[in-house]
Amino acid sequence: MTSFAMIIAPPLWPKLPLPGVAFILEQLKKNSIPAYLFDINIDIYNMVKKDKSIKEKWTRQYQNFTEGFYEKTQKDHKVYFYKVHSFIKEKKITHAGFSIYKTNFLFSLSYARALKKMFPEIKIIFGGPHTAYLDKYNRNYFNSFSFIDHFIIGEGEIELIDLIKGSSQKSRSIYSSQISILSHLPFPKYELFDLHKYDRNHGLPLIASRGCHNNCSFCFEKIQFPEYYTRDANEILEEIRYHIKNNNIQWFTFYDSLFNGNLSNIEKLLKLLLQKKIKIIWDAQISIRKDMPDRLFELMKKSGCINLFIGLETGSSFLLKQMKKNFKTEDAPGFISRLKENDLNFELSLILNYPFETDDDFHATMDLIKRNKAFINKLAQVNPFIYYPGTGTDITKGYNFSEGMRRVTLFTRFLQDEGFKFTNAYINNLTA
Repeated sequence: MTSFAMIIAPPLWPKLPLPGVAFILEQLKKNSIPAYLFDINIDIYNMVKKDKSIKEKWTRQYQNFTEGFYEKTQKDHKVYFYKVHSFIKEKKITHAGFSIYKTNFLFSLSYARALKKMFPEIKIIFGGPHTAYLDKYNRNYFNSFSFIDHFIIGEGEIELIDLIKGSSQKSRSIYSSQISILSHLPFPKYELFDLHKYDRNHGLPLIASRGCHNNCSFCFEKIQFPEYYTRDANEILEEIRYHIKNNNIQWFTFYDSLFNGNLSNIEKLLKLLLQKKIKIIWDAQISIRKDMPDRLFELMKKSGCINLFIGLETGSSFLLKQMKKNFKTEDAPGFISRLKENDLNFELSLILNYPFETDDDFHATMDLIKRNKAFINKLAQVNPFIYYPGTGTDITKGYNFSEGMRRVTLFTRFLQDEGFKFTNAYINNLTA
């Protein structure tokens, strides 16, 4: 009999569980495949977080770790790993899946190699965002890891079920088609997660859409999700009500790349929350849009919005065109002032040293931030430009990462001098 173990390796963000993994687990349950979860990331995080500062350092402190990180962790937590291996042996697990990200890739590799050595018959499957990146980086790269049986590139819900059931012959690299009707997927109930272990144990992630209808040249989203699809507002409402009742959740974080991509659907959801008198708090990532009606800002505030993350990226009109952002520089002040008028808290994200950025472009960003100081609550992410293979950024004339780091340092000093709020852990956080 087939059975599946999902393994989440460290280090990853410890505040909330992974919704992508939760969707996979629900799909396995729907298809009557016994599934188990080993969230090694949150277990080890809770073992070592005696240091109060580790909440911010969890990802950053291991940014230069090597494959030896697993061996060291295994020695430090010998009893924990013995229990995991004993469970896998007892349940006769046939398939083990790893959800891989940039930060946990090397740990996942080392642990997968160890599992294959202990249990030669187990099928090892890698999925998650980093598989798509590695496939674009070098399609032959996967051939280096003979102990991994399959890599799923793209959404895994359908392909994983076919693979486990053996309904079709599969190659090592499996390319999935994007799921266009998200209502076909049961929403995550997080039954296999111990929600009390997470820092935000009264909160959960939500996904209202997949993909993004923008086409920013620096972003990897279009590689992972070529199209933009939304879930119906009534389905999202049903999920919210379930978690309030069954998991005592009050705080929902929308993990959408573009929460305000479908304005009519979001308006419908927010109106439903108010009509049904469902009291929650929520936060999301949105883009600057001139066409957002005033009533939507009001609905956001009334329905419990406590924070919005906005990708401004630059104050240079020239660079906004190069980035293919879907707004103009002059749109930003009006948008953020409307947020402020409706008492909506928000944070801005910036990308510095984008290719072709001049000193004038760099100072244009500083000037825009300074001119709108009365409206800007906080700067969130500030990072140098990072190139992702397959995206549309032209780097033929050079890609100077060290100059990007230098400009981030200069910009951080500017923020300090001007008295802007920012979180140290989110400065250069994408370079880890």
